[in-house]
Amino acid sequence: MDFGVQPLTPEVGLKQNIIHQPKAVRHIGASFVQARQHQRFEVRAPEVGPFGCDDAARLQGKPHARPVFTARVTGFDDLFLEMAFCRLDDLFQNIRHGETEPCNLVYHNPGSSGQGCDATPRALSGAYKVLRRDRAMRAFVFPGQGAQTIGMGKALAEAYPAAQAVFDEVDEALGEKLSALIWEGEAETLTLTANAQPALMATSLATIRALEAEGVAMTDVSFVAGHSLGEYSALAAARSLSVGDAAKLLRVRGDAMQNAVPVGVGAMAALLGLDFETARAVAAEAAQGEVCQAANDNDPSQVVVSGHKAAVERACELAKEKGAKRALLLPVSAPFHCALMQPAADVMEEALGTVTLNAPSVPLVANVRAEAVRDADTIRSLLVEQVTGSVRWRESVAYMAAQGVTEIWEVGAGKALSGMIKRVDRSVATKAIGTPADVAAVTAN
Repeated sequence: MDFGVQPLTPEVGLKQNIIHQPKAVRHIGASFVQARQHQRFEVRAPEVGPFGCDDAARLQGKPHARPVFTARVTGFDDLFLEMAFCRLDDLFQNIRHGETEPCNLVYHNPGSSGQGCDATPRALSGAYKVLRRDRAMRAFVFPGQGAQTIGMGKALAEAYPAAQAVFDEVDEALGEKLSALIWEGEAETLTLTANAQPALMATSLATIRALEAEGVAMTDVSFVAGHSLGEYSALAAARSLSVGDAAKLLRVRGDAMQNAVPVGVGAMAALLGLDFETARAVAAEAAQGEVCQAANDNDPSQVVVSGHKAAVERACELAKEKGAKRALLLPVSAPFHCALMQPAADVMEEALGTVTLNAPSVPLVANVRAEAVRDADTIRSLLVEQVTGSVRWRESVAYMAAQGVTEIWEVGAGKALSGMIKRVDRSVATKAIGTPADVAAVTAN
C-alpha cells in the first residue's frame, strides 16, 4: 500500500481534534521514516518545542503536557495504525470507533522551506482514510452455556502449545483435571453448570491463544462481548481477568447459580416468534405474584423467560395465544438471569471482590447495558448485576453494528451466537472459530 511518501526528516506539527476534549489541540513534533519492502511510517514525538505550545496550554490547561502520538503503516493490503496519546489504546479505540475525526490532520512546518514536506501529512491523512474506509471493524464474541461438547478444544491444544497452556492453567487453578473431563468425560458431567462454565471459558481462551499464535492480536478487535458466562471469557481475552481467576470465578458462579434455587422450583422457556416487548409483557402477565422475567433477549424472534416453574409454564401458554410460533421449556437445571438468582448474585459480589480486575484492553459490550464499558469497577458491578439481569444480546449486537462493526468472530465452542447475530443484522459477517481448521481459514489471508 503506497501512499507516495519519500524518506523525510523535517519536523512537522499535527493538529488532532479529540472528541473527549472537543476543544483540545495536540501539537507534536514528528519525524517520518520509510522502510524498504513494506511501506512503513513511524511517527515519533521529540520535544514539542515552542511551536503551538501557547495554544495547547490555553485549550488544554496543561502547559507542560508532552503528548505522544505514534502511527505505523505496514504492508500492501494490511494496514495497521497504532497511536499513542497518554493511554495509547484509548486514542486508538476512539479513532476506530469514529469518535475522533480521522482526517483532521493539519500540516505545519515552521522554520523550514517546506520543500517536499507537504507529501507527508497527505500520506498520513490518506492512511487514516484507508483505515476508515477499508479496514473491517471486527468484534470477538464468546459463547455461553449450552455450547459445550465432549472433545472441544482438544485439537487446538494438540496443535498449539499456547492453547494447551490455557487448559493447564485452568486445571491448576481449579485443582483438578477439568481438561480430562472436557476431552474424555461424560457429557452429563460436563453439562453440570459448575463444570460447563469454566470449560467453555477454557476452550474460548485456547482459541484466542491459537489465533494469537497465527498473528491475530487483540489490537485487531474493536469490541469483545460474551453471552452470560461468555462475558468472563471476553474479559479474560481482553486481559481484564487472568485465565486462572476467570476459571475460579466461573466455578463459584456455577455452584452458586445451581444452589440458589432447589431443583424443580424454577424453569426457563424459549419463546419463538415474539419480539422482546411482547415477550416481556407475557412474562409480567404470567408472573401472578411469582417470578417470571425475560432473561435472554437473543434475537428478534427468540426470547427466553425464567422464573418459578408454574409461572414459566403459564408464560408458554400465553405466548402461544399472543402468536408465538413455539414456546418450549428448556432442559436447564436452574432459572438463570432472574430475581430467583439473588443468592448467587450475593455470592458473586463477594467473590469478585477478591480478584484483580483490570480495565480491558478492548471495550466490553456488557450484557446488562448493551453498550461498551472499560472501567474496571463498573465491570465488576455489572458482573454481579448480570446474575439476576437480562442478557441483552440482540441490543448488544445492534450496538456493535451501529458503531461500525462489520465482522464478528464467535470464539470457542459452537455456532449458536453466529445464528443469533445473523438474525439481528444480516449485514454483519460472522465466523465461528473453534478448531485448528477454523483458525487456518480465518488467518489464511
